[in-house]
Amino acid sequence: MSKRTLPLLIALSMAASICSCGKDNPPSGTASDAQAETTEAPETTLSLGIPEEDNGGRTFTILVPTEKSYEFVTESNGEIVNDAMYNRSRKVEEHFNISFEYRYESDDWEARNNYNALISSTVLAGDPTYDLITGYIVCTLPEITGGYFVDLNKLSDLNLDNPWWLADHNGNLGINGKLFCAIGDANLSVYKDCAVVYFNKQLLDNFKLENPYELVRSGEWTLDKLIEMSHTVTDDIDGDGNIKLETDRIGCYMQRVPWRAFQTSLEIKVVDVNENNERYFTGLTERMADSFDKLMAFNKSGDGYYEGSAVDFNAFPAAFCEDRALFHLSYLYITESELMRNMKSDFGIVPYPKYDSAQGKYYTQIGTATNVMFIPKTASDIDLTCRVMEALSYYGMQDVVPAYYEIALRDKYTRDADVPEMLGLIRDGMTMDFASAFSTCFSPQTNSLMTPDNGDNLASTMASGMSKWVAALEKLGNIPE
Repeated sequence: MSKRTLPLLIALSMAASICSCGKDNPPSGTASDAQAETTEAPETTLSLGIPEEDNGGRTFTILVPTEKSYEFVTESNGEIVNDAMYNRSRKVEEHFNISFEYRYESDDWEARNNYNALISSTVLAGDPTYDLITGYIVCTLPEITGGYFVDLNKLSDLNLDNPWWLADHNGNLGINGKLFCAIGDANLSVYKDCAVVYFNKQLLDNFKLENPYELVRSGEWTLDKLIEMSHTVTDDIDGDGNIKLETDRIGCYMQRVPWRAFQTSLEIKVVDVNENNERYFTGLTERMADSFDKLMAFNKSGDGYYEGSAVDFNAFPAAFCEDRALFHLSYLYITESELMRNMKSDFGIVPYPKYDSAQGKYYTQIGTATNVMFIPKTASDIDLTCRVMEALSYYGMQDVVPAYYEIALRDKYTRDADVPEMLGLIRDGMTMDFASAFSTCFSPQTNSLMTPDNGDNLASTMASGMSKWVAALEKLGNIPE
């Protein structure tokens, strides 16, 4: 049992019963069976393992992006996820006898420079205001080069091997033995912003295609299978010789950022770690070149539609909801959108495909806009901050994630007992690859190599960028103490 599977089983025990309601005989091998098996597992009694302590009611201040304010709420309002988040924070406050104070500032792409300037000016001034800083990983992580954050690998009160943290922090985010951010169940955006594949059940039935759920279970849900099934459905309905998202039927479509998630799901490493724990660029590999060729051909055929400009992700599923697309690749949070909630046809969710059936597991790219945690060097009690981070993530795993999965599933998936099982695989494969996490430190961006934006020649793109990449990587590896 992987460390991410344990909290998953806790989180989905309620969701599985919701999704199978009204089914007297749920199919064998689905989430219902998994629930029955796991109710006896002693691991579900996992505790935080940190004694209560009295900090005299001191204020504990957290810097939070306004766009992610739903992760740190100040009042109960009767909404299940909001209240779970509110109660999580109350439990942590009581456990340590502290009082949370949240300071909200915008940290989206347009506002990132101001957000980061606030962090740097605070630390450089020796100001201990912030006990904990959260921020978009793509916007704030590059600030590590300024030496503003604590190396988490040096902290004994933080154990990132606990199951409420994302797996393999150092393997994915470490740089020359140092680690500066933590990703876990304290931040609900880990789940909301993860990339998933939606499939239209009506089109699946119309064209008598294989069931993606069964393909996932058998290990045969691969890029080749996604391309094959997409080709079967694509049709130039208006007969003008061009496949258009607005009028035609299309096999698969997505915007630029979800397209980038193929790089993670196909297990393509642009930056890896050697035996000395040093980062290096892999260069052009056979797997990388083969994946690139398939994806470019997929896009050119019209079966895989690529939108390179910005979109409203909640409105972008329109073609899918109108039964004009078999697959739509996007984020889990769009299940909350009006379009998806009111969709007449049923849809399912599966992980992104593997490179081939020999690949060990399904990998899910979490969003580069995921909110993550940093400890500023000026925090007044760094050990307390570590313990608070552990507690926020622990109670997030216990209370918030189950509430989110329930609300995300309840309104749409009461007829689909397969979804909790698929979400389990998605959760178990969640990762933040180094090339994505640090992508804005490199030009061209290291998480965009598999996109049509880079033209047809991957080798020349990599060759032209390599010297700049190496210099940027060296800078990352020389962070001031």
